[in-house]
Amino acid sequence: MPSNLVEISNLINTSQRGLEISQPLIFSDMGTIELVQMFITYAFIIVAGLSVVYIFLGGIQFILSAGDEEKIKKAVNGVRNSVIGLIIVLLSFTGISIIGNSFGFNFIGYVSFYQIRDSINQVIQSHIQSAPINSTQQQSTSSSNFFQK
Repeated sequence: MPSNLVEISNLINTSQRGLEISQPLIFSDMGTIELVQMFITYAFIIVAGLSVVYIFLGGIQFILSAGDEEKIKKAVNGVRNSVIGLIIVLLSFTGISIIGNSFGFNFIGYVSFYQIRDSINQVIQSHIQSAPINSTQQQSTSSSNFFQK
């Protein structure tokens, strides 16, 4: 009976060691403040991008309205709301940047293309390193940089 308990104990210890995370977490070299700054900035970028997409969609609806007053009104309202949303996003980002700058935060530093590219590469590298490796992934790790410097 004790040998079974020892085997079970060894099995539990082995399975617990298998659950240890050997890879660092995403952005583990960044502090909490930098992560918050980065995510706030990227959230503003995504929302501004969505506003621009809705402006284009409203323009396409306007073009395809074919003179129908109801469709024209719907398209114009969509473009108007998207432009208002974009102005609100830009003004709020400006306000947060000014207030954050007075407290030592740097939101503008994350808007550059190179910073965004490096963040995307870091996420991809972290994902590739944490995934189990099989033969097809071993071949693709050499081309793991999504954006080349």
